[in-house]
Amino acid sequence: KDEVLNGSVPSGKRREYTCVFWNPDANEGAGGWSRSGVARLNFTETENGTQVTCETVHLTSFVVLVSLVDVTLGEPLAFNVLTYIGCGISVLFLIISIIFFLCLKKELMTKIHNYVHLNLCIALTLGLIVFLAGVDTATSVPTACKAVTGLMHYF
Repeated sequence: KDEVLNGSVPSGKRREYTCVFWNPDANEGAGGWSRSGVARLNFTETENGTQVTCETVHLTSFVVLVSLVDVTLGEPLAFNVLTYIGCGISVLFLIISIIFFLCLKKELMTKIHNYVHLNLCIALTLGLIVFLAGVDTATSVPTACKAVTGLMHYF
């Protein structure tokens, strides 16, 4: 699929700059772009545009090809594991906080701000549980997606 490069870069993409020259002998005489003997030294992003510096070891004309490539953020499995571990630890300590508030009810609950903290802990716990239980299901089932979205906005 061809994408038009009109100054802005679509979400999830980035520009890649490649220094090449036209090699008429490539592709069985049909010609094609070649990187042989041409290297990109650096590129600088400025408010006026991008400056690309290339170096070549032969006396041919060369160009800078600009292509859009997908941005990869790393291993999705690692991010999923970190998300579940982090949210699980948060739920654990929120539950400990709720138990703490409930056990020391007479001493702590004489002021209204302690009730606010208790309710905040309960809401955060329920929100994280909804997230953990529904984040994978919601991506494949449209009804579950709507339910998780509604519950996440509620909590």
